[in-house]
Amino acid sequence: MPRDSYEPCLTDFGSSRGITRNCFMRSPKYCNMYKLTTRCTLRMMMAALCCLMLSFAACTRDNNENSDTITINTAALYEELGIQNEMSQALADGTCTITDTVLIYNQSGQLVKKLGAMSNTLQSLTFKVEGLADGVYTLVLWQAGNPGEAAWALSGEEQLSTANLIAPATPIDFALSAGYASATVTAKKGVVGANLTPKAIGSVIEMQIEKFSLTSFLVVSLYDFQPQHCTGIHLNPSLGENGRWINETQQETKNAVCRVVKETPSGKFFTLSHGENMEFQLWGKKTNGEDSIGVIKHKTIGSGENLVCYLNLYRRLWQPPFLGSSDAFNAWKADRDAGYVTVDPYLNWGASIAEVQQHINAKNWWTDGNEDFEFWGNPFNGWHKWYFVAPYLTEQYIYETSNGQNLRYVLSYCWDSNVPADARNKMLEHQGFHNTGAIVQFDGTTYERFLSADGVTEALAQTIAGYGNGWEVIYRPVNSQKKKK
Repeated sequence: MPRDSYEPCLTDFGSSRGITRNCFMRSPKYCNMYKLTTRCTLRMMMAALCCLMLSFAACTRDNNENSDTITINTAALYEELGIQNEMSQALADGTCTITDTVLIYNQSGQLVKKLGAMSNTLQSLTFKVEGLADGVYTLVLWQAGNPGEAAWALSGEEQLSTANLIAPATPIDFALSAGYASATVTAKKGVVGANLTPKAIGSVIEMQIEKFSLTSFLVVSLYDFQPQHCTGIHLNPSLGENGRWINETQQETKNAVCRVVKETPSGKFFTLSHGENMEFQLWGKKTNGEDSIGVIKHKTIGSGENLVCYLNLYRRLWQPPFLGSSDAFNAWKADRDAGYVTVDPYLNWGASIAEVQQHINAKNWWTDGNEDFEFWGNPFNGWHKWYFVAPYLTEQYIYETSNGQNLRYVLSYCWDSNVPADARNKMLEHQGFHNTGAIVQFDGTTYERFLSADGVTEALAQTIAGYGNGWEVIYRPVNSQKKKK
């Protein structure tokens, strides 16, 4: 038979059991090669199967070995707050250590075991837990920096329902930042295992005060001016995010969130202040008492945020403070350093007070001017509502109706004599206006005319006599001056 012809052959996969298979090969040589290849393949499959079984056995053995270990991701808290570099330095300097405490409660809510450790690195920690009766347990972890003296206080720990963590006196240095975690676990053969990652129970605020040395202030403080301010948390996880807070209720109390002095005009602080529609106030202390510097309302702060509180004391009358995220601050400060003023008017003509108020509430820092509408006669003939952007800088809105419908005019006033000479024109340029070169008479006063890029809005600008470079700017729709019949 020719070599390249096909012929049937029998390949033996175990002749003792009489197992045979037909195949077609080109020659007996190929048939022998097929036998060899098949045997090698079987050996490889058996070897792979053995390796797989060994791998499963190894995994099972590792899990058994780790089932009595509670692992704590120590660094996660500081990564969340954006202060891992600062904490690493503080630990290396020996100015603080980290305290981790694990409380284990049975199903009746009774404390059955308490574990704790102090560390001076951000490496993960492990606790080995043995000797528990089989059953279901609640694990509670709290973590905080420890400067060497009493800081955070644990109370009522014998019962889960009464376990509380109380904050130290405020303001709180960033190194004392605190976190919390919990888990439900089942003990088998007396051991439990879990991985716990603490989450921040507050936020970090970096306070920066510029030009401190040029003023008579000695101390600048940021106060959380709430009827209730938070003094700690309940550790019972069943209370949830909203129910865990411990509040001290005192009317007209000021809780210090941040505080810096002239010699050290910046610092980072941890705060439990949180929630929606919050009010903060900046105060400067002099030798003869405190002066209000600014107020911010309608602020929302959640746990785990990294914020900046910034104020240039030399510019404070026309440049407001900043309180917000560190990312937003970088863009805000770049504009301020470039000389752009903070005025950002809402120029959607015909808008309602609700639309304008939403725009105002989104601003970084502002306060009410007049609480209620007031009617202005000539030349505006409308209902007036105004807001402080800074102590000597306003945005003012005039509506057609007494309940704030149909926005017709917007005004900006700045009466700080120290404002830079080019601030007004740079503000209008930043808002998208260009100087037309035209001079306009309005209500017997001469104004320079600026026009928006879309040609819809004109801005009439003049310098206020007696206030240096202070200004008045009137924004109005181009078609607002209709011809009288």
